[in-house]
Amino acid sequence: TAAADAARRICAAGRELELEATLRPASGFQVIVLGEERWLEHKVSGLLNRRTEMAILAEPRRRIQCTMNLSRGSTLHLRGRFEVVRFLNAGSGSDESGWMVFGDVRWEPVPWLGVSTRMSLFQTDSYDAGIYSTESDVGGVSGSTLLNGTGRRWYCLVVCHPFPSLRLSVRYLSSVHVRGTRLVSEESRLSLQADFRVDPLEWD
Repeated sequence: TAAADAARRICAAGRELELEATLRPASGFQVIVLGEERWLEHKVSGLLNRRTEMAILAEPRRRIQCTMNLSRGSTLHLRGRFEVVRFLNAGSGSDESGWMVFGDVRWEPVPWLGVSTRMSLFQTDSYDAGIYSTESDVGGVSGSTLLNGTGRRWYCLVVCHPFPSLRLSVRYLSSVHVRGTRLVSEESRLSLQADFRVDPLEWD
């Protein structure tokens, strides 16, 4: 049987097509649709029957993303997103796919208090799907989390500014991975952070 004992991939060429459309059907309501197609060509070399063989492998990747934003004044913001990707796994040669759907709610009842929560569901065949969840943390910045497998993920973040020089933030995260009807892993995390700002004294 033919088997490749070693392989080396070099990105030789490619092309990319991206289309984005923004719709505003009503006041405070926005729909953003993004379509993307990428073709990467890899030069693959390996040992086959004691001979070095060379081939060009084209790796297609298609992604569709739809985001809906709804705002009600300055206190309530809703966002939902659906993303699906389909690609050829260059390593295994198999056709794979992945998808994610999530909903965000951000509520600011008063200027010194903000509450945001997210619920997401996802399913990917492998890490190569490249589906990321961009989330806010207690530090006031955003980070990307790579989603893999099948599961759900949700978090709630509360940020309070009782004084101009004090910021309190609490975040609870829950993540579950399943395989069929069997629970594979479960993670829960609680983060708390207090930030103080001390202005230096000004001397005359």
